[in-house]
Amino acid sequence: MLITTFIIFVYIYYAKPYETFYEDRGSVDPVVITVEFVNVTGNPNCTKLYIKAPELSVTKGLAVFPSIPDSIPSPDEGDYAYAGNVFKLTGYTYEWVFHNLITGAEYSKRSERFDVIKWEIITPYTVWSNRQGIDGEPLNQMIMTPLVYEAVEDNMRPEKFKMSNYINCLVVSP
Repeated sequence: MLITTFIIFVYIYYAKPYETFYEDRGSVDPVVITVEFVNVTGNPNCTKLYIKAPELSVTKGLAVFPSIPDSIPSPDEGDYAYAGNVFKLTGYTYEWVFHNLITGAEYSKRSERFDVIKWEIITPYTVWSNRQGIDGEPLNQMIMTPLVYEAVEDNMRPEKFKMSNYINCLVVSP
């Protein structure tokens, strides 16, 4: 009986069956964030964009999961997807909203989703080149030309943005 009670207590404490949650846009107006491209592993599901700020280390795992409308390419794909490149993303933040069904209390937590309506790469930046070195490896080149993509859609409802199946591969255990 004591073991059953303990198991039930652990289940209630960790699973929180009395709590519901949903993801909601945290910003009504577009915000601008600066992110850095970091290629952690070869896993295509790992997000490669992490918030860049003087007081933050990329290894803290402040990931960004970009959602992109059809009219612009994703900043984390293509020739400009190169480690160390820095991007300014304009769009909408999200938060997870948790609702306790017993007490009615609500609290929110940062979501990594970011609906991108515009992005630009900070110059100079590095791109993959079509040229190959002696060993057959692709070469890279430094570019100084500004590059900006902006969505052409009029309606920026959340369903207009395509989500990828990202995971944060830099999450560090406490």
